[in-house]
Amino acid sequence: MKRTKTLGTVGYMGGIMSLPEPFVWSWTQMIEFNREALCQDNEQIHYTRAQMSLHSVARNHLARSMQGDWLLQLDTDMVFDPDFCARLVRIMYQYDLDILTGMYVYKSHPSIPTVYMFNQRTGCHEPIGAWDMDSDLFEISSSGGGCLLVRRRVFDVIIDQIHQPPFEMIPPYGEDHSFYLRARKCGFKAYCAWKVQAAHLGYRQVKHEIDLTLPVLNQYTVSGYGDSPQTRKEN
Repeated sequence: MKRTKTLGTVGYMGGIMSLPEPFVWSWTQMIEFNREALCQDNEQIHYTRAQMSLHSVARNHLARSMQGDWLLQLDTDMVFDPDFCARLVRIMYQYDLDILTGMYVYKSHPSIPTVYMFNQRTGCHEPIGAWDMDSDLFEISSSGGGCLLVRRRVFDVIIDQIHQPPFEMIPPYGEDHSFYLRARKCGFKAYCAWKVQAAHLGYRQVKHEIDLTLPVLNQYTVSGYGDSPQTRKEN
């Protein structure tokens, strides 16, 4: 009998009495899609959850208990297509990336994307407001952790070199920015696959829409990385 190979882990941030029905539906549809389209014979995805609501503790638990080569962390106030995980994993391997996030926006107005570029001059993380629309990816300094895909080797290097849990908070930052600070210190780059989008659940679903008229100060415009499907076809 052949041993089953675990490709990676998908975990969600639990610790609450009940989960939003739209997330549960997205989660179950994703599992079915992964089984049929992402896994070959004798391959599987490990699905798990963090049974605590403190984000830094929950994310460190998922990183510590992951199986396989990668960990995709999903917040329970997200809604996504069945192929969400498969698309992120495919892009990660296609470009040999270590840290990759999909695109989602904040719940509150003006619902800007949760991706940032670190401004060396001001010492602040500033929101990325525009990017090369013909690209698959663009480089980021940080993002929210709602749909964060990380290779195992990133966690291993952080533990080995910095000797700290990857998501332990570095005041005044939350656990997500703190992770990215450690990853950058260890030499890892991070990217956003902006075409792989999730909706953020609130009183209503909010998704990313291009609107360059929004009065957001200090927005970054970044260049893209990777050819678009149309460009690859023309070449």
